[in-house]
Amino acid sequence: MDIKKIEDLISSGNYVEAKKLIEGAFSKQMEDSEKGALYTNLASLYLDVTNSIEDKYIESLKNTAELLERINESESQIDSKIQLANAKASLNM
Repeated sequence: MDIKKIEDLISSGNYVEAKKLIEGAFSKQMEDSEKGALYTNLASLYLDVTNSIEDKYIESLKNTAELLERINESESQIDSKIQLANAKASLNM
């Protein structure tokens, strides 16, 4: 089984073709040692994909946290301006 090709297919989002390659590998007659190597390669691929997903998730969380911080800062500035406007309005009464 060509693990690199499967990795490339997964990276490009072509999951159907990747699945076909994996299924094709399991449909062939193999010795136990070949099956073991196949399972090891797939486990490694699974870990790589999982780590990649987790890295992107963490990056997304960081970006979201930064955005929320900017929103909070803007909200604070708006609140300050509203309080100032209210104070000025109460002095002009």
